[in-house]
Amino acid sequence: MADDAEKKAEAPGRDKEYSTQSRIRTTALKIAKGVEKGFEDQQDRAESNMDNWDAYNCVLSDRQFYNGTSQLFLPFVKDAVEARKTRYTGQLFPQNQRYVEVTSENGDIPQASMSLLEHYVRTRQIRSRVVRPLLVNGDVEGQYSIYVGWRESKRNVVSKVSSPLVVDGMEVPSDIEAPI
Repeated sequence: MADDAEKKAEAPGRDKEYSTQSRIRTTALKIAKGVEKGFEDQQDRAESNMDNWDAYNCVLSDRQFYNGTSQLFLPFVKDAVEARKTRYTGQLFPQNQRYVEVTSENGDIPQASMSLLEHYVRTRQIRSRVVRPLLVNGDVEGQYSIYVGWRESKRNVVSKVSSPLVVDGMEVPSDIEAPI
């Protein structure tokens, strides 16, 4: 109890005005300038990403230079990205459907863990829903990033229980009651 009282006495109050303290004010302004610079840098990167996606999706823009009479758009960028996607997907997911390789300390191969991981790769469609879009996005934007997080799911398990039929508070014998 005494420790809690001491901590409360040491903790600064919420009503205290910190913006008047010069050290805190200069630190906050320095952080704000860094955040502003980060947003400005992000804007240039976002604009170049949009230009890259336009090239991938064969959208004509002011970034092209062509001095000719042809009205044909050749999708070299898209073809190159699709070829890289196919090549690297094939390397990561071979035809024999053995996607997991395990090295253990004692030389034993944990077959159960491997088969469980292989099962999850197939059922969660990692090849088509994660890796292919990741490879395209990485080639176009120049960054391969995946966020892996936990998701909690709940389920209610219900089971069927047979109980005798009750009519007007009296239990009906099983040989008389109609099947339900």
